[in-house]
Amino acid sequence: MANKKGTKHYKPEFKEEVVDYLVNTSSFVLAKQKYLVSDTSLRKWLLADERYKNITMARKIGSYNYSFEFKLEVLNDLFTSSDSNVMIAKKYKIHPKTVSSWLKKYMINIELLKRNSGKHSNHDSLIDIYDIDLSNLNDLEWKIYIDRLQNNSKQWSNIEKYRYINMIGQKATQLFNILSVTSSAYYRWRRNKPKMNAYKPDIEKLVIDAFTTIPLGYRRLTMLINRQNNSSISVHQVRRYMKVNSLKGISNKKSKPRYRIQKNYMQDANLINQNFRAKQRNEKWYMDYTYVPVNNGHNYVMFIMDGYNKEVINTKVVSSRKDSVTKATISKAICSRNISKGTNLIIHSDQGVEFNNTQVKRYLKNKKIKQSFSKAGTPLDNALMESLISGFKREYNISNKKISSTKELIKLVNSWTDIYNNVIPQRVLGALPPCKFP
Repeated sequence: MANKKGTKHYKPEFKEEVVDYLVNTSSFVLAKQKYLVSDTSLRKWLLADERYKNITMARKIGSYNYSFEFKLEVLNDLFTSSDSNVMIAKKYKIHPKTVSSWLKKYMINIELLKRNSGKHSNHDSLIDIYDIDLSNLNDLEWKIYIDRLQNNSKQWSNIEKYRYINMIGQKATQLFNILSVTSSAYYRWRRNKPKMNAYKPDIEKLVIDAFTTIPLGYRRLTMLINRQNNSSISVHQVRRYMKVNSLKGISNKKSKPRYRIQKNYMQDANLINQNFRAKQRNEKWYMDYTYVPVNNGHNYVMFIMDGYNKEVINTKVVSSRKDSVTKATISKAICSRNISKGTNLIIHSDQGVEFNNTQVKRYLKNKKIKQSFSKAGTPLDNALMESLISGFKREYNISNKKISSTKELIKLVNSWTDIYNNVIPQRVLGALPPCKFP
């Protein structure tokens, strides 16, 4: 060309002419057609002229770089209008492929639309999806927010999505669709989500004081605290404070029971058949002996319980399980309850010789009281008494120590019976002690 001096080198006069044309027409397309110059040269010459700031093409900053604000302006026009990419490109005098490229980058990640340097627009605040007010977003900002949220939540679990919706607290219905979760699952999670209970010294003091008085397990200790203080403390709180303060209820060492059943052993009638609960007082009684070691030998403790409210009716500490002692203990319990002849009372026990003997049987028959026996080698048939005796030994750790004398054992049994009947709550009785059950 005549305007050229050497290959790809233009004269300064030619460059000024082209720039003047661009300033007046603001059209790269017309300048290219008229002067047959590449886009690169046109941009380079325009940037070298200070007048580029005053023309429409000032939205272009550097080679192939547009400002972030200009890109958002183009995309916002694309989203809010019904114009195609080509029409939007003509409107802003850019190539349609450029609009398509921006749209693709926007759909992937809005960060790709930002230039490497310079001041960014207020749209940058949308990048933080955790600190945003959804009620003030326009259409473009809402689309940008949805895109960023979907990209960030790809690796989230459902619980994390529920937490995010709960934290935002706005437009929950739209967020369900965006995050692909159901509303029922979210509200079920919010209703049942675990709550961190703060440390409560007053509850801790109640637990320690109650345990110091009676070293119960956390379940019964909870019932005792709630009844005495008219509170509603959960078993989980009591268990937590017991664990923190190293409070542990005494438990019996469990061992595999060994029973020997003789062949051709006579089986007596089992009228209870593990149906322990009674509908009224003096309908079903249970009795049993337990062995207690003392320093001067050993003693036996006999318990008689009412199946209606699990109250201990009578106890007896003896050195031997004679038939006369068993009969006298039963007689004392009958007199204390004013049991008359012809009653429907059933007295249940195991088939020990102290209960299954002629003297006791004759006495109960004269009183017209039915006698029931557990199946041989089946302690579950007398489970109420097994549980009562186990609790008695557990509270005083009797299995691991010896009582100094019989008098001490008698005091211990009387003291425990009084606490059991009047203080220790029973779950089956609605957290009430036996004597306070109506």
